[in-house]
Amino acid sequence: MLSDFMTRQDVVFIRPIHAKISLDSSLKTAFSYPHWKARQLMVSRSQVAAVAITTPWPKLIETVSQSPYTRFPVYGDSLDGVRGLVDTKTIVALALRPDQPPPLQSLLKPAVKVPGSTPADALLGLFRTHRTQQLLVVSDQGVVEGLVTLEDALTELVGELADEFKTRRRRRRPAPHVADPQGTGI
Repeated sequence: MLSDFMTRQDVVFIRPIHAKISLDSSLKTAFSYPHWKARQLMVSRSQVAAVAITTPWPKLIETVSQSPYTRFPVYGDSLDGVRGLVDTKTIVALALRPDQPPPLQSLLKPAVKVPGSTPADALLGLFRTHRTQQLLVVSDQGVVEGLVTLEDALTELVGELADEFKTRRRRRRPAPHVADPQGTGI
């Protein structure tokens, strides 16, 4: 009988520890499934929020302020020509300064590209080693197929992640606004 070995206080103490162990083993189990690939976890190309390298600062600030995302791929002629990533925190900080903001090119962080066939456990390692939360998923020909974020991968594998600032959202959302100054599409 349980009461012969543990008191009520012991159970109250152990329960949170057991919950953490359960979550850790759930994560390892989810990421160990070889059938989960980047292509299955990504947001498709048509849903990627990105900005053109030629986007003027007023348009860039408008895009950033109206978007729920904190990072954006920055492309040249098309989404296949991603030059790097820019984060909203940097854009907002520079927009608040009185001097002229620097060229967008100078603010870019490297964009990491992965094949669509990359297994989920390898994705987790790439997120960690490259210290990034976004990976571009590309075909064998280098065409951008989509984007996988650390949050979306975890949500797909282990369920919705709680956040005090987020409202509940569906996994597949409508195509976001994309800053395309020439109106040529991406």
